[in-house]
Amino acid sequence: MSKSDKDLESRTVAKSPLQQSSFVFFPEEEKIRKELLKNPELTLQAANNALADQQKKVEKRKAFLQGCYQTAQQTAQALSAAAVSFAQKLPQSVFGVGDGSAFLLPLDLLFEKMRAAECVFDELILKLDPFWQPDQFDPSRFAFLESILPQANVANQAERLGQNGNRVQNCAREFSEQIDSFLSTVIQPFVTKAASAADLDGEGANMRFGKLCALCGEWQSAAARFAGEWEKRSQKLESDLTERKAKP
Repeated sequence: MSKSDKDLESRTVAKSPLQQSSFVFFPEEEKIRKELLKNPELTLQAANNALADQQKKVEKRKAFLQGCYQTAQQTAQALSAAAVSFAQKLPQSVFGVGDGSAFLLPLDLLFEKMRAAECVFDELILKLDPFWQPDQFDPSRFAFLESILPQANVANQAERLGQNGNRVQNCAREFSEQIDSFLSTVIQPFVTKAASAADLDGEGANMRFGKLCALCGEWQSAAARFAGEWEKRSQKLESDLTERKAKP
């Protein structure tokens, strides 16, 4: 399911007995209990293996998400530096308007970098698309197992893993939405406004140097906030998961 289909999660879907959130009264319960009790040791081993697999999955997804954070940060920072470099080439006059044809090529190179960055961000959104799919890991199944085999002692660990998985998934979804917002509210408007200030239709004959400098400054601030925010989010995610993992 893609991001655009995420509302599918809200639909009511029939679940198998082991996926029910409340294992109270249903016809299959007694049958399931008997199956689990046939070979307790094998049942417990299977449960522990499932928990280990989920732990690896959460760690892998967390590392992947943090890699995406880093890519976004580096891309935004590189663009910020490019905008500052371009602004420094312009005449430093707040109200300066004049022939800017000599600055059209540097501006075009900046726009090229903007377009390349858009591709990077679009690719990140695609990479984050799987996080919009529901996770099949269900802690309630382990609680049910523990109600039958108390010695299993897996319910609390399963609950923590479920919370950690949800934490990573929610962070990834929020990140995807924020990238999309950054594209539509920061990058694209900058290109449109900068093109107007540069008087591209007039080949730069009435380029507004002060306006271009101001736009580059606004872009630098927005990019710095974007990069800084996701660096903090990455650190917080690491801290949260480490803290939950350490709890008994």
